[in-house]
Amino acid sequence: MSFGGVKLNKHRVNTTISTKHWEIVKKHIEKFETQQKVLEVALECLENNSKQNPMISPEEHNFLQAKGAMKSACIVHRDVLRLLIDSLDLERIREGIYTYNTMEYLITHYYQKPLKKCSLKEILNGLVFFIRAGNIPESVNYTEEESYYILRIIHDLNHNCSKIFKFIIEDFFETYGAKTDIETSQKTVFIKIYKNFM
Repeated sequence: MSFGGVKLNKHRVNTTISTKHWEIVKKHIEKFETQQKVLEVALECLENNSKQNPMISPEEHNFLQAKGAMKSACIVHRDVLRLLIDSLDLERIREGIYTYNTMEYLITHYYQKPLKKCSLKEILNGLVFFIRAGNIPESVNYTEEESYYILRIIHDLNHNCSKIFKFIIEDFFETYGAKTDIETSQKTVFIKIYKNFM
């Protein structure tokens, strides 16, 4: 566009907006004086925010949400974690799991209701969410059968890790009131959770 031989680097934008957004524009015209300036400032803010907050993956989002709920204390390199798990006193870990009921706290915090008010499907979705957020297993998922669910956890650590998952899940479902059968191996945990338990 040019005026009197002077070329201006401006572009015309014609659009319609909702009444809600028009009210926002009108509100900000008082401060910025013109519709054009309001839109320019809004676009610059949008651009600056996208640079400061790059898109994160769903896994990273889950981790951050779980980290806040768990009041997580640290990040441990996977090889160091493997050494720690190798040298654990499993009986003390089991006692800690039973004492602190961490998974029960996480699930009730996640759903904002008492554990007994959660459906079995909600429980399984919450477990999968928090186990994935912990970033330890290679995969965690569940399938539904006629009278039970099967929760599968596959990891690359060792049998102590499988036992810890077993303790956590066993304690959690005992608190919830569901009957389970749990099988562990060096790198897997398979949990059968029965639907009719009440």
